[in-house]
Amino acid sequence: MTVPVWPEALPQVLRFPLTQRRQSGKIRTETDTGPAKVRRRFTARVTEYPSSTIMVTGEQKAIFDAFYDDDLGGGTLAFSWTDPDTRQPAMLRIKGEPEATMIRPGASQARRLWEISFDVEVLP
Repeated sequence: MTVPVWPEALPQVLRFPLTQRRQSGKIRTETDTGPAKVRRRFTARVTEYPSSTIMVTGEQKAIFDAFYDDDLGGGTLAFSWTDPDTRQPAMLRIKGEPEATMIRPGASQARRLWEISFDVEVLP
């Protein structure tokens, strides 16, 4: 099975500002007395970029929708792209459902401008 690749026809960077959140890799257990016990749960942590956005035309939105629905199986599959922080090749996954907001209406699809927001996670 081949890994889906982020389409070249879509923007290749996420819009700023960009928020980064690292998944917690620890577990904390409260004790009856004294300080809580803290230990590592796992070392392979996901880095999340919540509310990431791209600005696209109506034609690019159709490409994104097809990529999400068909290539990513409705968001169930990971894809190859670049890490938003390091700009190195990485495996990413869209978390939750994307939301599209029309920024500029137009009579034709080519004249429309959309902002698509989604949570993306960089997999270990």
